[in-house]
Amino acid sequence: MVDMAHFAGLVAGKVFTGDEDPVPHAHVTTTTTHKSLRGPRGGLILAQPDYADAVDRGCPMVLGGPLPHVMAAKAVALAEAAGRRSPATPSGSPTTPRPSPKVPAPRRPAGHRRH
Repeated sequence: MVDMAHFAGLVAGKVFTGDEDPVPHAHVTTTTTHKSLRGPRGGLILAQPDYADAVDRGCPMVLGGPLPHVMAAKAVALAEAAGRRSPATPSGSPTTPRPSPKVPAPRRPAGHRRH
């Protein structure tokens, strides 16, 4: 079992692949949709076929109420994480943040003295 709430965006964006991607190696994988996937507050449970029936029995399809706008927002977040642009955000955005080539040093106004 793997909880990948903090790095699900890196898995969905294919930054973590092969041995770094926990989904093919775990029987059950859980994640949130509101952290690195940048979606609405909620979660997902992914299960390998051998465990799918047990997960379905233990966790009904929707817990807390089937809110259509939240389900739609999750679909958009997952599509964007997979590299597809949302019609709502035609400019799109990178799936994962790019490291800054250089972080500038803090600047102080001219004449500023440190006390």
